Amino acid sequence: FTTLITALAGDLDTAQRALTTVIDAARNLPPEAAFDPQPHLDRWEPRLVALVAAAGGDPAAATAIDELLTSLADTTDWATLADVLRRILAGERDPDQLLPGLDPIDTAIVHPRPGRPRRPDHPHPTTALAAAVAAAAHGDQNAAAEAAPYLDEMADNPNWAALAAVLRRIIAGERNPDQLLPGLDPTDTAITQAVLAHLTDPPPETTR
Repeated sequence: FTTLITALAGDLDTAQRALTTVIDAARNLPPEAAFDPQPHLDRWEPRLVALVAAAGGDPAAATAIDELLTSLADTTDWATLADVLRRILAGERDPDQLLPGLDPIDTAIVHPRPGRPRRPDHPHPTTALAAAVAAAAHGDQNAAAEAAPYLDEMADNPNWAALAAVLRRIIAGERNPDQLLPGLDPTDTAITQAVLAHLTDPPPETTR
């Protein structure tokens, strides 16, 4: 390595100065420049939607997020984050207590820094989306018109495409969970189950 660097730089002293400069620059690199959390935020966004729904009392979302966090607790990369998310689910909210010990990616998932807000893949909370799709499935034309553009957006996003297809099948009249749920991840399963639960309620009044 020394021979290669010396050949490229011209002499050993110049090579050493260049190497020292690179090492110093790397050591002083801010965490946000060393790590790009956005792909992880995109991947985690559906799970965080379910976490928020679970914290708000949605039992299907609570079941799904519990299964997810249980599986992550046995992994090397995500165990610490899973523990923090369980604490958030239990009601803890203080960043000063939650963030210490998290790596930059985990920190961005739990608490995005100012200037880089988390980008929601879908603007509806889980329960509101479930209610809108259920109303559309009951024949509410206004709800169907409201849900349509969001389902179009979801269909264009790899994180939500499978769920969008299932929700459209529900609006079209399909109800059998044995046919709807296979292939869905825990978050999509929770949302689909919430929609099906809404469909057991009496149909809402429709307006024309």
